[in-house]
Amino acid sequence: MERLIFEIDDEYAFVKESEEVSAIKEAVENFMKQIVEEVQKEDERFAIDLIQSGGTYENTKVIQQDEFDFLASLKVFQKAPEGDIDFLVVPKSNVHASIKLCNEKFESVWSDMIIIEGNVKWLDSTKLKQRFNNLVFRVVGLVTSVENLKFITTQTKSWSKSKLLSGCVTFQPPEVFTFLWKDNLKISVDLVPFVNCSNSNLSGYLKDLVTETSNIQSNFLIVNLGLVGRADLFWRLSYSQAETAIFKYFAKEFEFVLVHYRVLKYLNETHFITKNNFQIHLCSTYVLKNALLHQWYQNRLTDDIQKTLIHKTLNYMIECYAKSHLATFFNSNTNILKDSDYSFKINAIKECLIQLENATSLDDFVKSRVVIQEKQGKSLRDRKIKKV
Repeated sequence: MERLIFEIDDEYAFVKESEEVSAIKEAVENFMKQIVEEVQKEDERFAIDLIQSGGTYENTKVIQQDEFDFLASLKVFQKAPEGDIDFLVVPKSNVHASIKLCNEKFESVWSDMIIIEGNVKWLDSTKLKQRFNNLVFRVVGLVTSVENLKFITTQTKSWSKSKLLSGCVTFQPPEVFTFLWKDNLKISVDLVPFVNCSNSNLSGYLKDLVTETSNIQSNFLIVNLGLVGRADLFWRLSYSQAETAIFKYFAKEFEFVLVHYRVLKYLNETHFITKNNFQIHLCSTYVLKNALLHQWYQNRLTDDIQKTLIHKTLNYMIECYAKSHLATFFNSNTNILKDSDYSFKINAIKECLIQLENATSLDDFVKSRVVIQEKQGKSLRDRKIKKV
């Protein structure tokens, strides 16, 4: 199976660096840089550091270079003096936080985005995100055109249609830009407002939380901790930077982890079909990522991990689906699977494992498919993390 995994990655999955891929990256980054510069001109509170995130910058993008993810990190929170703001974990949550304003000057600056409860003033995630969305929507027409990259549309207002469910973390739709590259390749770019709180009291709280599980998890998380907005007062803890950091670590120390993850993503996007022969995804990329990270960590000292990581990850997913529970790698007090009957997914994974083990050639395996009777589940943006 080891040889087959590396062949799939080399021939089909991995988006290798090329002049075309580099040109696409440069064009998209140029456009998004102009967006955040124009946003700051409109509202100086929204001075932004554009942080690269997601598969493209984790070196795990598969098939084609058609997706990008960026975090719009608000500089004002990075530079705020100690005592001006306070980050508080929502009681009994471990996945939500709130931002308390503690300085009159800071309160004055953000007066249009404050919720007052008694003597306490909170920064409202909804209002800040709405202001950010409106600014992006307003300035997108001011951006200088980028060669070969045609802007099609932005869906910065779609977040308002998302329902907030109590007792869980909702993953709100990010600001999505759609482009055409050379009038041919459709490219999607996500942009999410982000508050860095790696040096705050919040990071100390989470360090105590995750250190019980792993110093490795703690070390990557604490220096890369942040919050992203959702559709209410509270903010959601974000592990995006920590995930990017750990995959960059893999690129230097454990390249095989990237190979196995890219093949998992490739299989998820191409290997499963309905009875009517339509391709569907077995699960979200987020489920794959966290399952793989758990298995890498649990088996990282074993001699055969380079050969068996994908096998262990798929078997672990069977276990998780059987009990409807999979925690995020950086927070064991979460569950990214809802209570449901996942028997059809379990059967599909088992069939995929059989095909991997019995494949006689790369071509034979790629031509094979696993038929799933159920309709595709909810997308990543509809996924919920429920409190344990």
